[in-house]
Amino acid sequence: MAHPVSEHDDIDTRIFAEQIAMVYQLTPHTLAMSMIGSTLILFALWSLAPPALLLSWYVLHHLVTLLRYLLIRSYRRARPVPAAAPLRARRFVIGTSAAGLIGRTVFGSGALALRNRCAPTLVQHARISMRLPGVRMRNDPLLRKERRVIAHSAG
Repeated sequence: MAHPVSEHDDIDTRIFAEQIAMVYQLTPHTLAMSMIGSTLILFALWSLAPPALLLSWYVLHHLVTLLRYLLIRSYRRARPVPAAAPLRARRFVIGTSAAGLIGRTVFGSGALALRNRCAPTLVQHARISMRLPGVRMRNDPLLRKERRVIAHSAG
């Protein structure tokens, strides 16, 4: 027996759909800044880290960024109904998680190849620069909703 959809559930669904739309709307700027930041990191660490490691990270970073951008374009073309918001949120979280894992593999605590060859301060600066968009999101009152939407859709 199907339960009737209450007006409250319908409003919650539409609000969540609008939040997801906002996340997709705000992300292209973050992706562009990420590409610029990764290029600066590549140049800054070029002589200090194994080139194969840096180039692998750089190409993988840009590939994931491209896929995330294509996901945004797909979202805009599809103009999904509010009921599709949870699926679109999961896809967004997967893309964001992939981007985070890529940075973590090179600049995280397990990145011994990079750490052994670079001055510790350069690795720390690279880590900080990769986290700046997250810090901005956490502190910007306009983007706090975006952070809550991402956290909500992951859980």
